[in-house]
Amino acid sequence: VRTSLEKLLLRKGISAESTLDVEYIPAVGPPSPEATGAHEDWVSAVDGGWAPAVATGCYDGAARLYLPSGKLACELTAGDGSAPITAVTLLPPEEGASGCVLVAGGHDGVVRSWSVSETFKRTSAPRLFVGHAGAVSAVAAAPGGEFFASAGPDKTVRVWRREGGVEEPAGGAEKPPRSSSK
Repeated sequence: VRTSLEKLLLRKGISAESTLDVEYIPAVGPPSPEATGAHEDWVSAVDGGWAPAVATGCYDGAARLYLPSGKLACELTAGDGSAPITAVTLLPPEEGASGCVLVAGGHDGVVRSWSVSETFKRTSAPRLFVGHAGAVSAVAAAPGGEFFASAGPDKTVRVWRREGGVEEPAGGAEKPPRSSSK
């Protein structure tokens, strides 16, 4: 039985008396995650585009910020937290502030934003951006973070100013007034 090396030498017309330089490259296994952040329900969105953390949106109604170590830094919910979060994005902090702004689109058609300090504490009530006729399936930040956009199956894309929206009523019990997109 001839080996693969013998077959190769014959096919290439190389004498078995020749010196061959063989380069060996070891197989590398698949990468492993640096850390894992556990959620109670299906994770539907993730963004790590800005801030020293990664944002996630989950069907349990919470948006979360995780540190690179996988440690939960902050959990944000809207009202009773019953509407699944379907999209998230991160914005730089507002003028004169530190931290970041987390924007989350929900299955309820509302986009919410929270200002979060550099120590991952919520610094203000969430702002509501209302206008979609159904679930929000995507949110994205514009460069610089002055604007962000949301889109959904209602066949609309809405562009919002980060200072827009309305503050969420205490406890999230009242239905917020409709806000105009800019």
